[in-house]
Amino acid sequence: MKPYYETENGKLFCCDILEGLKAIPDNSVNCVITSPPYWQLRDYGYPEQ
Repeated sequence: MKPYYETENGKLFCCDILEGLKAIPDNSVNCVITSPPYWQLRDYGYPEQ
């Protein structure tokens, strides 16, 4: 799996979380951030940009 973005401090992968985690070695991840499947279906009261 190829990183979407990479620096000397880390790598960013943009993929399906279940498939991505299968491709990453055990004990090699400090943080996983996911986007729930309700993009733009919630209104948090922020003004539109």
